[in-house]
Amino acid sequence: MTLRRRGAPQWSGMRAIVVAIVFGGVFGGAVPAPRAQSGATERTVEELARAFAGGVPDDRKSAEAALRALGAPAALPLLRLLEKRLESPSGNGAAPHVDPHIVDPHIVDPRIVDLALELAPASAGQRLVELLGPCEEATRGRLVAWLARRDVEGVRDFETPRAAALLEFVRRDDAEHALVAARALAKYDVDVAAKGLAAEIARLVDAGGHRDLLLACARSFAELRASGPYVDALFSRCERDAPWLAPSLLPAFRRLPERVLEGRIDRLSRSRAPAVHGAFEQLVVDLDRDLFAAQEHVRRVALFERFRDFDPGNLEWAVRAAHAAVMDAGDGRRSARALEELEYRASDHASDVAIESSLLHGVASYLRGESPMSFVREALARSDSSWSEEASSGVSGSLFGAAEVEFQYQNTWRRQLEPALGEDEVVLRHRRFVREGGIAGRVFRARGRRRVSVLLVGAIFYVLEGNDPEAARWFRDARDVVQTLESDWDFAVAGEPGDLEAALTMRCGPYDLLERALEGNESMKLHMDASALEAHRQAARRGYRALVEGLWSVMPERVLPLPGTAPVASLVGARERAYLDVTGAYARFLHRLGDEAEASKILESLIEDLDHAGLWSNRRAWAGYLFDHAGIEIDRRNAASAKASLQKYLEHYEESLRDVRQAPERYVDARAAESFFASRLATGHISMAVLHNVVLGQLDVAREHCRKAYALEDNPFNRVLYSCYLARDKKYEEAAALLETVDPSPPLYYNMACTYALSGKKNDALEYLALDLTWNHATEKARNRQREWASKDHDFESLRGDARFEELIRPR
Repeated sequence: MTLRRRGAPQWSGMRAIVVAIVFGGVFGGAVPAPRAQSGATERTVEELARAFAGGVPDDRKSAEAALRALGAPAALPLLRLLEKRLESPSGNGAAPHVDPHIVDPHIVDPRIVDLALELAPASAGQRLVELLGPCEEATRGRLVAWLARRDVEGVRDFETPRAAALLEFVRRDDAEHALVAARALAKYDVDVAAKGLAAEIARLVDAGGHRDLLLACARSFAELRASGPYVDALFSRCERDAPWLAPSLLPAFRRLPERVLEGRIDRLSRSRAPAVHGAFEQLVVDLDRDLFAAQEHVRRVALFERFRDFDPGNLEWAVRAAHAAVMDAGDGRRSARALEELEYRASDHASDVAIESSLLHGVASYLRGESPMSFVREALARSDSSWSEEASSGVSGSLFGAAEVEFQYQNTWRRQLEPALGEDEVVLRHRRFVREGGIAGRVFRARGRRRVSVLLVGAIFYVLEGNDPEAARWFRDARDVVQTLESDWDFAVAGEPGDLEAALTMRCGPYDLLERALEGNESMKLHMDASALEAHRQAARRGYRALVEGLWSVMPERVLPLPGTAPVASLVGARERAYLDVTGAYARFLHRLGDEAEASKILESLIEDLDHAGLWSNRRAWAGYLFDHAGIEIDRRNAASAKASLQKYLEHYEESLRDVRQAPERYVDARAAESFFASRLATGHISMAVLHNVVLGQLDVAREHCRKAYALEDNPFNRVLYSCYLARDKKYEEAAALLETVDPSPPLYYNMACTYALSGKKNDALEYLALDLTWNHATEKARNRQREWASKDHDFESLRGDARFEELIRPR
């Protein structure tokens, strides 16, 4: 289902005469003038406007406050004042300006213009354009800035005329305002904006227009979903007449995946021009992300196969095609073809590509029911070869001096951090650092991480085949490589286990195997029966547990144990180290599989283990586990447990926020840290609001948490949630006004549906609930969980009994 645009009055034309315009809403009809309280005297809005425009300073200040309190209705008398002053420079009705296009700057009072633009709703747009458009440069700049705003009351009902007005400024001979207007059009995803920008780009290309303006127009055009119908023709024209502009237009092909699959931009895959190459790579990443989210994995494979065949010299296309085929598509025949092409290209390379080829062959073998170990051992042999070669090569002696200086710099920096390093560790790092030449040792680190990744994949497969002794040996080998890497300077010296985390998350690594190939996805049902999918998920479950237990057995100082594991005596009293998130990742995996009880139990154990942690990374992980645990307990309707976790979470980020505000000098970027802590705190209040509303039925408490979240972080999600609570209080107009300030997007759909249902707008509520189920829940299991949630949500009481609602929440 596509997002429906509601019908709304539109502006009739850019050149209409001001006095002939009839406005609806606050600008329509003969409405009695509102009155406002100012001190002990009650005055009309017109009187307040005159006092603001020409009164004594104290009177102007009180009048301004009263006008702001009135909001949109106060804009009309301010506009009338401006009209009178512009019609008669002397103020007595004398003849207007000599030059009809440029108004004398002294006539336009910027205070009146600023307040009028602040209060004016979107419905006043044409009147403002006709009134202020011919004014001097500063006033025109204020007008363009107002047209660019998306938080104006009623903006969604007047998107098309506002976009048309911005286009008029783009066409004017006014470079500064044209650039601002062109950039602002990226926010107006309507046909008139896309069509107008395409025409303007073509005109500027023909006329040899200013490059900055052309780039601004192209970039805004490429961001619009509405650009689809105009992309192909415009891109062809620019390829011919302005090839330098083509990279800026490439992102628009994200709206046309069919044309990309048909080969429209094949030739750009071979380009090595930095701008073209960068834009093309980003387009492919975005297309891949879109298709992945839509679970169109077969089309992803086809996309990469097309570029692989057109640009055979780039092995990355072959790897991506095989990776998508094996890990996500679940189509055995397509996987076999992709792997054959990859092996053909990678057979002569002792490189990362060759290692990935072997690993993908191994995964495909396991999915077919065959042993993967011959391929995994081949991957390890290739990894050993590249690792040994790099380790023995050393670096040029000319790098020694630079490396020594770099080491001393990093050593000085490191000594300021906790936990402190022992002198033996400093010596080991110095030896490695100088031998590798400092930063020149990055290749060594990358190959070492790949070797760890291969060893962990092999250990998982050995467990799945029942060969626990061999699995244990591979876990020990992985530990040895990690220890070799960590004798060098890396993020581990500051407390982060960077090498091991990187090995776990590598392409074709352990997480890829467990969370994609074995956990599977909904699209795999097209090629596999349900029993095979379930068998793979059970294998993923065993493999994930084995990964956690295996890493803990060889690196207990880096891995938090599963519940019931006996403590390691040697770690008692030892200095704190940063922990991997692998145990928490296992809990989240179990939650996705629907095992909420086991996931909750693991998270409770992790919370207890980290309850007195001191390192920042461990405290951050502890807070994340509290939040994850609360989410599961809310789903299970365990109010007391969820509340306890959320209270600890809130206390942690309240303390962090106080600290950054009271001692900003302790932070590298205090402003960014404050924003992060406020955002995390707002998220906690949102969860508290859900708990008190859905589970406990305490609407007043829920509303208070929602207000706190909105005050901490004024983002679209919090605005929509707050509008939902306004609707629960039967403040329907306020709720509707707040919804008008946001543009609908997938994270907002569910709460928008709730708000519309509470406001009695059944059709809108059903539309957004359907959009939520379509866009926010990738698997049928996830959609069923959301359907069950919606079926119990009190916000949808007005929809019960409606056949359309009952069909939406029916389990599949």
